[in-house]
Amino acid sequence: MTIRGLYNISLIVLGTVGAALVALLVPVATNEQFLIWVRMQRWYSLQRTWIALAIVVFLCIVIAILQLLLASGPRPSPMKLVVGIFDPDRFVDRYQKADETSLLYLLDMPSKAVSIVYCMLRLSNVGDRGIKSVRIEVSYPREYLLDEGVSVPFEDAIAVVEVDPKAKEHQRNDRQVQIIGSTAHVNYDVEVLRYKETLVISEPLQIRHFDKFREASESAYRPAALARRLAQKNGFIDYLRMQVLVFTEESRLEDSFDIYSFAGSSEQDVDSAVDAIKEAIWNDTVPTGGVYFIPFSRRFRRSQLEFCLPRLIPDKRNRIYQARHMDYNGVGIAPLVLPPVNFRHTDDRYYMGNPIIRHPRRKERKTEFFTPKPPSS
Repeated sequence: MTIRGLYNISLIVLGTVGAALVALLVPVATNEQFLIWVRMQRWYSLQRTWIALAIVVFLCIVIAILQLLLASGPRPSPMKLVVGIFDPDRFVDRYQKADETSLLYLLDMPSKAVSIVYCMLRLSNVGDRGIKSVRIEVSYPREYLLDEGVSVPFEDAIAVVEVDPKAKEHQRNDRQVQIIGSTAHVNYDVEVLRYKETLVISEPLQIRHFDKFREASESAYRPAALARRLAQKNGFIDYLRMQVLVFTEESRLEDSFDIYSFAGSSEQDVDSAVDAIKEAIWNDTVPTGGVYFIPFSRRFRRSQLEFCLPRLIPDKRNRIYQARHMDYNGVGIAPLVLPPVNFRHTDDRYYMGNPIIRHPRRKERKTEFFTPKPPSS
């Protein structure tokens, strides 16, 4: 239980006890007949009254200590940050509660080509007032960066990317790019994030096949253990862990998101990619459907995996396949259950054992495709 929960419980107990004492002592002090009646009761005594007062004083001290701890501790962020591929307002919302979000691209392109895709960062104001001076910093390796003046190198040539005009219309004019070493930092500045407003940022990325992926060194943007397991799966293209920082005048929010890329162009490819991701996350010990006995010390996190099959338009030389902005062959979500081990940086396995109750006839829900909302009249 958190300190804020203890604080709220203490307020409830103090209010109840205080109201009972006031209801008892005030009539006793002002009405002589009621005083005589109360003294005739077996449960009443002056000693018990002092004990009740001592309890109230003790609760007041506890509440003061909890209030001090709450004031000195970090404040909960009034913002919520998720990553996605599509604007949720265009689709039927059936979101479930999840601890984190992740992305999956199904790309139909040659092995030596580069795909240009767009991911959506959705920053929501969940507080009770507007937020001023918001800065969003997106960090990832520079080989994923797509910006004006950035060329895409190949083994025998260098290609210049022409960004989709529709994508340019949705990109923010305050986008600032800074390259430090091998890392690209993309900053967005927002003057005001209004009450209950959701800001959607379209960040372009260039995705390519990595032939020597297993030799990649440990990195915060590409955890080596999970990357090695993913590289062994059929259809695997790329894996990136994007880091995002949000700064305001009074708070700070930090989060990271997994971005997977697999080859495919159909719904069956989506199911195969989701199964491959689950096997890599659990290191081939994915639990089957059923009811398990789980100790309280083991907490499982849930991830909401958003996936899409973008419409890719190749250039004249079939080197660059650019996704049309907000135009997909298929889009949806898939639930992921994450093991209670550091699966991204180690090869540790967590075996849940055999389920207490099996569901042999119940088909596990793998993916859920979204359908566009009907146009508003």
